Amino acid sequence: MEQGDNPDFYARGTIPGRPHLIGTRSERVAVRAIKSGECRDATDAQRKLFPNLDPTTIRRMFIRKGYNGCIQWKKPWLSHKHV
Repeated sequence: MEQGDNPDFYARGTIPGRPHLIGTRSERVAVRAIKSGECRDATDAQRKLFPNLDPTTIRRMFIRKGYNGCIQWKKPWLSHKHV
C-alpha cells in the first residue's frame, strides 16, 4: 500500500462532503445537558445550546448518539398507606 508524502500510515485526509454543523465537543455538551437534567428533550437543548440550528438536526444528533426520543412515564406516588 502506498503511503505517499505523509509518513504516518494512519493519518486520514480530508473527508469529502458537507461539514457537520455540530462539532464532537458540542455533541458531548448536549448529551451531558440531557443526562444531568439541565435540558428535558432535544427541543429544549436546541433552545438553550444551539439557537441557530433546527430542532430536527439536534434530534438526529441524539438518535445518532443512541438517545432515542421517549418521554418517561409518571410513576404513581405510593405512601405508607398504599404499601
